[in-house]
This record gives sequence, C-alpha cells and structure tokens, in this order.
Amino acid sequence: MFRTIFRRQFIVYLGNLLVVFLILSAALFWTVSGYFYNRTEEALTRQSKRISEEYINTYIAHGGFGWVFNPTFENEMNSLYNYLGASFFVAVWYDNGLRLIGWTPNLAKDETRISDIINSAPEYGSSDGKVVTTIGTLNGLFDERMIVVAHPIIFNNGFYGFVFINSPVAEIDESIREVMFIALLCLLSSGLIAFGMIYLSSRTISRPIRQMNDAAKVIAAGSFDRRLNVKTRDEVGQLAESFNFMAESLENQEISRRAFISNISHDLRSPLTSMKGFLQAMLDGTIPQENQEKYLRIVLDETERITKMANDLMFIGKFQNFDLELKLSHFDINELIRTTLITFERRINDKNLDIEVSFADEKSIVEADYEKIHRVIYNLIDNAVKYTGQDGTVIIATAADQRRSNRLKVCVKDNGPGIPAEEQKRIFDRFYKSDLSRGQDKTGSGLGLAIVKEFVQAHGGTVALA
Repeated sequence: MFRTIFRRQFIVYLGNLLVVFLILSAALFWTVSGYFYNRTEEALTRQSKRISEEYINTYIAHGGFGWVFNPTFENEMNSLYNYLGASFFVAVWYDNGLRLIGWTPNLAKDETRISDIINSAPEYGSSDGKVVTTIGTLNGLFDERMIVVAHPIIFNNGFYGFVFINSPVAEIDESIREVMFIALLCLLSSGLIAFGMIYLSSRTISRPIRQMNDAAKVIAAGSFDRRLNVKTRDEVGQLAESFNFMAESLENQEISRRAFISNISHDLRSPLTSMKGFLQAMLDGTIPQENQEKYLRIVLDETERITKMANDLMFIGKFQNFDLELKLSHFDINELIRTTLITFERRINDKNLDIEVSFADEKSIVEADYEKIHRVIYNLIDNAVKYTGQDGTVIIATAADQRRSNRLKVCVKDNGPGIPAEEQKRIFDRFYKSDLSRGQDKTGSGLGLAIVKEFVQAHGGTVALA
C-alpha cells in the first residue's frame, strides 16, 4: 500500500501528529475541567464562609432566635446574588432539623420542602461543622446539576447550621467548552502548519531519492551525463554529491574505455599490418632472401611490442579482479634504480640526455615486492626518457618521507614539454592516454602510469604528479 518513502514517512508523521493531538486534547480537557471546577468550588467556599461569618452574625445579633428576616440581611443576599451570579440559602438547626431561614430570589420559598430535602441528606445530619461539597440536583431541589458548597455557621463557638451556596454546572461546562474550543482551534492550526511542514519535509527527502532512482536508470542504460541538482547539506545532499561523483567517475571511465579501445585497436592494427605485409612480401618473393633476416627482426620487435601490451592488459585484469599479491623481500632500492637505468643506456645516448641521480643514503634498504617496484621504477624512467627532448635532463632522487619515518620517497623528474593542467588529474587512470602523447608514443599502450599507481597503492604508498 505504502510503496514510496514519501507515503510511508508521511503516514508515520501524520499518525504521530494525530496521536499527540489526541493526547494533548485529553490532557487539556482534564486540566481545564479540573481547573474550572476547583476554581468554582474554591470561590463558592470563600463566599459561603464570608456569608456565614459576616452576614449571619449580623442577623443573629439583631434577630435573636426568632428567626425573623432582617431587611438589611435580605438586601445583602440580593446584592450578593447579583454580584456572585450564584444562588444560596441559609438553613439553621431548629427542632432537631435544618430549617430554611433565607434565600436568594431565584429559589422557591417552600421552606418545608427545602428543609426536608436537605435533612434527608446524611452529609448534613452531623453537627461537627465541616464544609461539605457535592455536585448534583440536591435531591431534586434544583432543575439542573449544581456545585453545592455547604459552609457551617459558627456563632459563639457553637454550630447553628449551614450556608448553602451553589453554581450551575452548565455554566462551568460552557466556560470549559469555550476554552477547549480556543485551545483546539490553536491545536488544529498548529496541526495544519505541522501537516504542511511534514508534507514539505517528506517531499524534500523523497524528491532527490526519486531523482537518484531516475538518474540511476539513465546511467544503467549507458548515458553517464546525468547529474543531480541537490543543494542541501544534510545526508541526502551528501548522498546526491556522492552520486554525482560516481556518475562523473563512470563517465570518465567510459570516455577512457572508449579512448583505450580506440588506442589499443590502433596500436594493435599498426604492428599487425606491418607484420602481415613483411611476411607476405617474404612469401611472394618481393623481399629477397638476403634481406629477410632484417625484416624478420622487425617482425620480432613488433611481436615483443604486442607481448608487452598483452602483459599490461593482464596486469589491469588482475587489478580489477583483486588478484594482486605481494612477495615482500628486503633489497636496496638505490641498486634497483642503477640497474634499471642501464637498460635505458642506448636510448639515453641516442638523445644525449643528462641523467642526474641523487640518493638520500648510500644504501636504502626497503621491504617490498622487488618485481613490482622494479616495474614502477622502469615505467617512470621510461616515461621520462620517452618524453624528454634531445639534450634534455632527467633527474632521479630519493629522500626520507618527512610525514612517515618508515617511508622512502622516490622522485623522477624531466624537462620535457609537460602535461596540460586539464589532463593531469587523469594521467593515472587505467584506460587513459593523452592525445598529446600519441604523436610521440609509438610503442606504449597507455597503461604504464595506471600500473605504477596500482603497484604503489598495493604497498600502502601514494603516487602523485608534482
């Protein structure tokens, strides 16, 4: 049902929002209800106490025990009724029961009925002088539910009766509804804002992922120029940046692969064509018997060139299959450099090159794979000799690595034409061969520096162009 990240995330966020909304609503309702009921009860208790202590004392002082209304007290009751918005009546002990002696105008004056009702309630049957609170119709006295507070009347340290004061529950409920309406309206507004933010947040996360999915399909189809336009700095933005880096790397590899195929096809076709031509010429007698040895040597050189290219391809295949094993041994790298230079003696002399060699120590013993390091040194010197012009200079130097004491740095430098800046970052790519080098490099496969990089990294080292 929820097959997309956006839908799942949206449903989860929305569900959490609804749960929080319900919990807050319930908590708010109980809090507001308790607050209004408690506040009303406290207000009624304070007022009933005031009536019993001030106005009843005045009444008793003036009326004795005849229980006749004092006009002043009746006026005070009416004023309190108008001020408080709550009705109340006064009942005192008389003939072993509570008898109604005063009330606000909204109450019926059926003294006998009211007295019977309040006398039938067991909570008013004791004379211990405690405040009694109840919620209801007071045994049918009221037509609606009331909060009723009965405060004892104490006069001359004696208990005389109760002041009953009440307030409709409906008014409290109406106040609660108004507050809840405002609170729920605020919650609903917040929920709508949160809903919009959840929607935008979910879209913000899912949109670049959907773009990556679409771009991955395009790349899988062979088009590597697709890029993502995601500018965020979060994990999704980092993933998009990595995706673009991967796409660029794949594009570069595809360009290098095509260039490699083109180069290798050219490099294979040229020697094969010349070999075929020379052999055909010898077979049909075009090349006389006395000259055949010369051309056979040319054919042999071409086969060696093809063999070297095949070996390079084999090395590349091993790199890709992670089948590169190191046979470590201890040897003097200075002696390895000297021995390798001897193999270039004829080419060095032909170009009249000046070779400058500088070693950090008389002997530099290293632990490495001798054959692979020999191939690294050979390829670096081969490149330097190949691309250095007539009467040029090649410098080979070793030095201790300042950052890592157990490392040795080997530098091969020449004063050749150099490499364009835009091509420098790709010279160690496996299938890359500079177009500028093709005019000078008639024998190379374009894999030499890629092999150098793989061999050096296999030893835990680094190689760079400086």
